[in-house]
Parts: sequence; structure tokens; C-alpha cells
Amino acid sequence: MTRDHYVFDHLALTGPVSEKRLEQALMDKLQATLTAFGHGLAFVGRQVRFTLGNGAESEELIVDLLLFHLTQLRYAVVELKVTPFQAGMVGQLGTYVAMVDDLVRDDTIHAPTIGILLVAGRSEQIVR
Repeated sequence: MTRDHYVFDHLALTGPVSEKRLEQALMDKLQATLTAFGHGLAFVGRQVRFTLGNGAESEELIVDLLLFHLTQLRYAVVELKVTPFQAGMVGQLGTYVAMVDDLVRDDTIHAPTIGILLVAGRSEQIVR
């Protein structure tokens, strides 16, 4: 499932925007933001922290936004980037999706988790 772009004009952001400022604006306009993604999504959390491993080997990963689709019964991980698309972003998002699948999703009732990567721009050739 793909969508060419999302329009967040309702946030009224101007000038250079940091990821933190973008995230705060999205939270401030949560209902409008969820509607922009599509119908049936519910907010689960922001800056959702997961610790993988233990002791000195542990690593903390932070999901920007975690949503749940009510009719599809699946989690949606949203990764926010205020820079143009880079191939490594897909790997990061894939890691977060796998992590939510492993640690949160109940595979007896939930469909596999999906990832949504929001970037500032893209090169068609690189994205393909």
C-alpha cells in the first residue's frame, strides 16, 4: 500500500522544521493528523521506547509514532524525517516494524505491522 505524499498544511509550519517541532505539531493536531493518514487509525504512543538485549549489550530504540488500524487490526510505525529520502531510512523503519511485530503484536489476532516513512523529499530513482 503506497501513497505519493501526505499534505500536512493543517500544521501551519513555516521555515526550517526540526523533527521534534514536526512531531509536536502533529500531536497538537492529532485528530486532523490521523485523518490525513486515513480512516480507522488510533493513536498508541509517541516516542515509544524499546530496549533490546540486556546489560552492556542493550540498545534503546525509539519509534516516533505508533498507531493502530482498527479495522485491519494492525500496528503502524511512523518514522519522521525532515530530510530527503536516503536508502538507510528503509532499514531503520524495517527494524522498527520487526521490533513491534516481535514485542507488541499478538500474531494470533493482529495482521503484520506496517511502516510509514515520512520524508521531506525524494529522488524517484533512489526510492525505486
